[in-house]
Amino acid sequence: LAVVAPHDVSVFHSYTTPYKLPPWSVCSGLDSFTQECMEEKSFFCRVSVGKHHENEIRYQPFRMTPYLVKVQEQ
Repeated sequence: LAVVAPHDVSVFHSYTTPYKLPPWSVCSGLDSFTQECMEEKSFFCRVSVGKHHENEIRYQPFRMTPYLVKVQEQ
């Protein structure tokens, strides 16, 4: 697992196929403060998924996004 800096994401996308990251719209419907916090805390990662050729490691990118959890006392 490797963390990819935000400014490196476009470079990572151009050299990684297929890339499938969930759209930012998954945060829609939340208030602006919550959405802003989620976007600030999201980060991109990559995981090696084996070798495509003899010396070429393949990576799958993904984004870690926090979720809101409401704890209810019983």
